[in-house]
Amino acid sequence: MDRNEYIQSQIELVRDNEEDSWKQAYYLLAIRFLNVHSTFEGGALVAYCRDSGLGNPHHPNVWPSMVSQLRKLGWIEKVGDVEPTTRYCHAKSVTLWSSRIYNGSAWADAVQMKLI
Repeated sequence: MDRNEYIQSQIELVRDNEEDSWKQAYYLLAIRFLNVHSTFEGGALVAYCRDSGLGNPHHPNVWPSMVSQLRKLGWIEKVGDVEPTTRYCHAKSVTLWSSRIYNGSAWADAVQMKLI
């Protein structure tokens, strides 16, 4: 297993070890956020979740792993890299994402997947 595969496997393990109730709450908040934001950086979604009352996961790496899940679900796609705008981010660049469910098209899918 190469370095990138190992890192990805550890991130997935951290996500898998998060409580299902936390992940379900995250998905609901993500759907709400993605319906009204056409583009965003991951930190903005984290801030929205926290402002909406979602507590921190058991490990900080759960946040980026959940964004990865949104990409796998087809709800977001990468646009490029930008300078971060959130005050707590120390990275020189972050990913800019585009919502593929902007304007509400994901509600039916979410209900079918029993996320809400």
